[in-house]
Amino acid sequence: MRIAIALDASDESTDAFDVAAEADRAGVAAVAIPALAGGEAAFAAAIAAVTRDVRILVPVVLGSDNPTTLAEELSVVDHISGGRVVAVVTNGGLDEDAAAEDRSVLEAAWSGRWVDLPARWRIGDPVRVAVTPAPAQLVLPIWDTIVAADSEKGRLATADAVRLTISGDLERDRGEIVRLAATGVGLAIVTIPRGLAVERFVARYLIPEAAMPGFPRIVAESAWPSAGPIPEHPPVL
Repeated sequence: MRIAIALDASDESTDAFDVAAEADRAGVAAVAIPALAGGEAAFAAAIAAVTRDVRILVPVVLGSDNPTTLAEELSVVDHISGGRVVAVVTNGGLDEDAAAEDRSVLEAAWSGRWVDLPARWRIGDPVRVAVTPAPAQLVLPIWDTIVAADSEKGRLATADAVRLTISGDLERDRGEIVRLAATGVGLAIVTIPRGLAVERFVARYLIPEAAMPGFPRIVAESAWPSAGPIPEHPPVL
């Protein structure tokens, strides 16, 4: 199992970009963009600018806009990020048929070919459109299922990712991570307490527990390396 960090974009939070940059440096698998009522793509692009390797999970609410518009926004962010976007699709207020229709248009729009718009999206729009640019990735990943960690165990095994709030209590959080890893879930999206160091806590303690349950704790629990300067010319023994 891999670990992702849920980002906070609320007005009182000023450290979302610092958290994303720290997660990127620490080797965290992904950061998750919050739902922002239409501002998800812009926020994701800003996060892409301060990171290099971390995957960026971007919510896509079907029905909130023309699916070709949503496809174009994410395609642009995928280029800005160098091909690191994962689309996390939710149905919004659409019924099952409308959601399936919009999703098929979304996927087709990323193919680079012309696509036919559903009739309900043709008011003031052309019947056929082509979205450019195509995503930087050959296939932009689409996830449908993210559940809460306290959901029934039968659903955890089929989820693309699981959301988990950690407390900052090391033993308790280690236990939660080990429990989730045992269910076969591929990704845990963790919400961390404000001020908790991603590098020192999540990357040092929780990622090894998720990826290697037999990780030797003597390594993780050793003294944190000194931040002192490295000698320009190390002594020759």
